[in-house]
Amino acid sequence: MTVTPQSARVPKSTELPDKYSPNDFYTEFGSWDEALAAAGFDIEQKILDEIERVAGKVESVPTTTDINKHSGYPAPAYQSYFDS
Repeated sequence: MTVTPQSARVPKSTELPDKYSPNDFYTEFGSWDEALAAAGFDIEQKILDEIERVAGKVESVPTTTDINKHSGYPAPAYQSYFDS
């Protein structure tokens, strides 16, 4: 099975294989987000999809605690992306 950016969750820079360093991507693309965009990830949509998934699980607007408990990403990741 091939995983495409459209079907995959957004990878974290800490999940890189040992032969790569996040600095390699920062040097080439300027930031991890720019590297992901170059790979075809729509980061904003992935984050919104994850918020919707957690909201469905908790059956309400998710709180920071809900995000930390049920999401693959910690709440500060959302807060830094959306500035709140």
